Amino acid sequence: MRKTPNGQTMTIVNRPLPSITQDENFETRLPGSLPLITPEINFKFTRESFHAQKLMPEVKVAVFQDIQCGEEDVQSSAIGSGGPALIAKPPGEPGRPNSGGFGLEQALGWPSRELKALSEWVGKQAEEKLDISQGFSGQDSDAIEDVCILAIARFPALRQYELCWPVRSILKLKLKATSEKARKSDVPTPARRLTLTRQGKGKRKGQSPEHDISDHGASREEVVPKRARLVRRNN
Repeated sequence: MRKTPNGQTMTIVNRPLPSITQDENFETRLPGSLPLITPEINFKFTRESFHAQKLMPEVKVAVFQDIQCGEEDVQSSAIGSGGPALIAKPPGEPGRPNSGGFGLEQALGWPSRELKALSEWVGKQAEEKLDISQGFSGQDSDAIEDVCILAIARFPALRQYELCWPVRSILKLKLKATSEKARKSDVPTPARRLTLTRQGKGKRKGQSPEHDISDHGASREEVVPKRARLVRRNN
């Protein structure tokens, strides 16, 4: 109690201040594991995968990777249903950068040494497995795909290109040069000679018995009269 200057007595009551905010308890929690940024993609190229790629729409978005990367290092952006984004072929034909086409070295951006190794390997496969007297359009499609599958196994960086178009482009340039040379020289290649031999055997199989060739090169019509004359002389 206190007295005022006028002699009055004043009672002072102390009350606690009202609570403005509610009491909050802060709990410390450890962060969990970080989410995966990109999924692990396992690329498996077979003959069936090539046919499946032909049914896919053309891919416009692509990410270039280092030529030195291995199979486990190849990563691509996901599109659509989560599939890998493959690098689409530039418009036009290879070897015609000034005529609406593209230059293979500029389109790939590979080191010269790597591109040379790929070109030499593909050229060797073409000579062994294809008819180099014919152009690219005259080749067997299964043989072309076999070369592409073998190329992907030897050069893993080709996995990121749609329908393995770098190999197909090299084959087009190779077969164009060899077919033009074959037409000018008109000399059958080993594969062409094998084709002509098979065609010749097929024609001989279709001949009638009267035109069969004997061991001495004479037909049966020529051999039978000779035998008849020998029998008459003996009689």
